[in-house]
Amino acid sequence: MLPRTLDPIPASELSLWGLRSLTSLDPRLSIEATSNGLQLRLAGRLVAFGPISGADDPLAWGMAISQLCRAAWDTSEGVRRAGNAGILQLFLNEILSHFDPYSRYAPPSEALEEKIRRNGRRSLGFDISFQRRGIFVSDVISGSSAWKAGIRQGDQILKVNKKIIIANNLIDFANFFDGSGSSLVHFSLITEGAPPREVEIQIPSYNPQAVFFSRDGDTLNIRISGFVRDTAANLESGILSAIKVRFPPKIMVIDLRGNRGGLLREAVAGVNTLSQGGIIVKTTGRDPASQSEYIASGNDLSRGLPIIIIVDGNTASSAEVFAAALADQGRAVVVGSATLGKGLVQTILPLENRGALSLTWSRLQAPQGWPLQTLGVIPQICTNVTEADLKLSLIELSKGQLTMVDALIKSRNARAPINNENALNIRNQCPASNGHKLDDLAVRALIGSPSSYRNALLKY
Repeated sequence: MLPRTLDPIPASELSLWGLRSLTSLDPRLSIEATSNGLQLRLAGRLVAFGPISGADDPLAWGMAISQLCRAAWDTSEGVRRAGNAGILQLFLNEILSHFDPYSRYAPPSEALEEKIRRNGRRSLGFDISFQRRGIFVSDVISGSSAWKAGIRQGDQILKVNKKIIIANNLIDFANFFDGSGSSLVHFSLITEGAPPREVEIQIPSYNPQAVFFSRDGDTLNIRISGFVRDTAANLESGILSAIKVRFPPKIMVIDLRGNRGGLLREAVAGVNTLSQGGIIVKTTGRDPASQSEYIASGNDLSRGLPIIIIVDGNTASSAEVFAAALADQGRAVVVGSATLGKGLVQTILPLENRGALSLTWSRLQAPQGWPLQTLGVIPQICTNVTEADLKLSLIELSKGQLTMVDALIKSRNARAPINNENALNIRNQCPASNGHKLDDLAVRALIGSPSSYRNALLKY
């Protein structure tokens, strides 16, 4: 954690945060820091001392933590009842509660589920059962890759990818091949009464559909529900198909309402599909590996089609990157309300117990340098107003006057870290809301008036 946190935190502070979680398991326990180490007390009685050789030596603090946790285990029934997994979860949760809402610990089962959601669900094509004699195939899906490879009910699985299996649950079993980087998995099997045999099966990935296209006259409507694996590829192929027809669309509307984000790389690649060049996003953090600058190739596959992006208060993270980049580049007009303001990036740190830490380690900066965290994306056309006010702002826009110009200038001039009060003052010009009934009115007005669309594009 220490070199990756957004702000520097001493090992001593992290250690004390974590150790104090023990008091939730047994209120009689207390942790005290002294000039040369840590004391563990039970009902006021000293039961353990963890010396610290270096003022902020992570290894020394780690050894002290280990000693105190061992002593707490030996002296407290409440601690023992929690078990190793419970102690670890409480310890890490207590530390991460001092960070931000997005840093969290996922125990092994959750970590695997989250990995599968990020990378696409993989199907073996057969079910397994755990018996005293080993792991057996309990059922095979007819027509699956496993069926075609000759795997049958009753087969005993001896090895996965030539490794002897030691597992007594599905998660342990899946970890033998999940995330290996290959969809080809090698199994060593034996059927009762027959010699062992080797088979390889192709494991397909099923990725959730997140990009949806429809055509309404000259308008190409695109709904992006999340940025998952292959979102950018699906966006690219759909746009290419749409513009190659005899009568291609004349304008594009991209709906990001309710899009909570997902994979940053997919949002970046999606912007690259539509960008005519320039910075897409920057990430900044203390760890050099967290610092990146993504630049668009300038190969706009839409051939310069005008773009309208619809957002709301539930548009977050990678979706905000997508909207901010195209707005800052003068490539799109954003319609709706202020977005969520989730501009922090997490790195996933696998742990030895097969759990994972999701740790915030960098901030997102839009092309013009303003922070997405807390501030969010401020739309050029705000629909979180009365219908009369929206119609008035659209009339002003047709004359070249952008109602949101002051809020937009302030947001683009903001720099991280922006305090909550300043961010709120800007966001209050168009507070976050759920998708608004007036969104369609604003979109239709921009579609019907190319000059209003041009007036709404950011030019500063």
